[in-house]
Amino acid sequence: PVMGAIAVLVCLLDMIRTRFCGRGIVRFVPAAAAVVALAALSWATIARNNVWSSRMALWSDVASKSPTKWRHLANLAAAYAEEEGDLENAEACYRKVLVLEPRARSIRENLANVLNARKDYAGARDVCLEGIAHGIDSPEIHYNLGLALCNLGRIEDGARRLSLALERRSGFRPGHIALGQVYAHLRRFDLA
Repeated sequence: PVMGAIAVLVCLLDMIRTRFCGRGIVRFVPAAAAVVALAALSWATIARNNVWSSRMALWSDVASKSPTKWRHLANLAAAYAEEEGDLENAEACYRKVLVLEPRARSIRENLANVLNARKDYAGARDVCLEGIAHGIDSPEIHYNLGLALCNLGRIEDGARRLSLALERRSGFRPGHIALGQVYAHLRRFDLA
């Protein structure tokens, strides 16, 4: 699209030059203006393309321009976690999102994942319990709560939450794996 606009601009400037400009240095003014316009548009295009160079660059730019839009912050948090492996900044972004949209189910699930990965099991437990209080009843919430409780030493409670995750979605593979590991830890091999 930009190249087409540039081509049209060059054609228009050439028409102006041939029709209205006389001889001498004046006839080069439209051409010089076209070169300056082309350079400015090219620079702007290159600068804008740099924003699209990675997910991190894109969502940082979008979130900085729209700080009150929670979906942009959520995508920035996911980029921090997945692309950069920066769980601390991912957590900060997810927490900002929850201030803007406390009932965001996937954000609570993702924040609980991040907190469990950072071994902040009490934080993960609290985020999950707040989500349940907001009416979130997903397998991921119960799974993350189960993991947090098990890691806090409340293994029976954790096993109950992992079972709830499987009641919500019977084919939830992470829940099956975690519950099997819990039962093996408890030496209840008949259930593992």
